[in-house]
Amino acid sequence: MTGLAHLRRVFAPTLVAAVLLLAGCTATAASPDPDAAPTGSATPSASATPDNACAPGARLVGDTPKKLQAALDAAEPGDVLQLADVTYTGSFTIRTSGTEAAPIILCGTSGSALEGKGATSAGIVLRLTGASYWTLENFAVRSAHAGIVLDGASSNQLRKLSVSDIGGQGIRLRSTSAHNMIVDSTIRDTGITDRDMGEGIAVGSRESSWCQYSECEPDRSDATIIVGTTVDHTAGEAISAEEGTSSGVIRDNWLSRGDGTSSDSVVDLKGNGWIFAQNEVGDAAGPGVQVHSFMPEWGLNNRIVTNKFGGSADELAIQVIGVAALTATEVGCNNAMTWGPPARTNIECT
Repeated sequence: MTGLAHLRRVFAPTLVAAVLLLAGCTATAASPDPDAAPTGSATPSASATPDNACAPGARLVGDTPKKLQAALDAAEPGDVLQLADVTYTGSFTIRTSGTEAAPIILCGTSGSALEGKGATSAGIVLRLTGASYWTLENFAVRSAHAGIVLDGASSNQLRKLSVSDIGGQGIRLRSTSAHNMIVDSTIRDTGITDRDMGEGIAVGSRESSWCQYSECEPDRSDATIIVGTTVDHTAGEAISAEEGTSSGVIRDNWLSRGDGTSSDSVVDLKGNGWIFAQNEVGDAAGPGVQVHSFMPEWGLNNRIVTNKFGGSADELAIQVIGVAALTATEVGCNNAMTWGPPARTNIECT
C-alpha cells in the first residue's frame, strides 16, 4: 500500500469525525495562571441566568480577577461561567476538568477581556494545565508574553476568541495536548518582543524541547483542528505544526504574517498526516506552506489541497524540504494563486 493510500485509509475517519464534531460543537471556558493568579475566597454568584447570558444556564463569575480565579478553581462538569463586561488583569490557570457529556463553559461578551501586563512582560494570560473538556468562547486575551497555553490539556474548544498584542506565541498546545479545536477565532500581533517564538498558533514542541515537555518522547499534541480562523501580523509562522504531532486539520482559514517576519514560510508542517485544505494564504516573502522532514520519521504523509495563495508569480507557493517528505507529501494540482494560475510547487502535483 502506498504512503498516500495508507494516509487516506487511516486519517479519513479522523477528518470526518472532526468535521462532524465541529458542526455540533458547543462553548467552553478560560482560566488563570498559578504564578500570578490572584488569591481570595470569592465564589461565583448563584443568581439566575442574566438577561444577556452568553450560554444557557450561565451565571456571572464576578467582575474582579480574584472572583474569576475562584470561579475557575471551583468549576465542576456542566458549569457555565459568564465573564462580566470588564477587563480581568492578571495571569490565570485552569486545572479542573469537565467531562465529554458535561463540559465546562467559560464565555464572555464583546466587552470581556483577560489581559496581562504588556507584551514586554513575562507570563501567560490563560493556561490550561491538565484540564480537559473546557470550551472557551467569545472573549479577548491580550498583552502578555504568551496568550493561551495548553499543557497536557486535551479535548478542549477555543471558539470566537481574539488573541493579540503578544510578546511571543499567541496560542501554544504542548505536553501532549491532543484533540483540541481552535474555531472562528482571530490571532494577530504576535512575536512583538520574541520574534523567533512569535507564531500565531504553535502545535507541539521542537525535538530539542521534548525532554522539557514530553519526557524526551515526541510531543504528541495530535488531532488538532484549526478551522475558520484568521491569523495575521505574526513575527513567526501563522501556524507551526512541530515534529512529533500527527493527524491535524487546518481548514478554511485566512493566514498571513507581518512585516519583518523571521520565519521562512506562513505555515510550517513538520509533523505527520496533517491536512491543509481550503485555506487562503496571504502574500508571503517566501513559500506560503513549507513541509519539513528534518527527521526521517517526521514530515510525512501531509496533504495540501484546494488552497489559494498570494505572492508573486516567480515564488514557490508550496515547498517540500527533506528526502523523506519528497516522496510522502501530496500536493494537489487544485492549489491556485489568488489571480488564477496553479500554485507553484517544487514537487509534482497530483
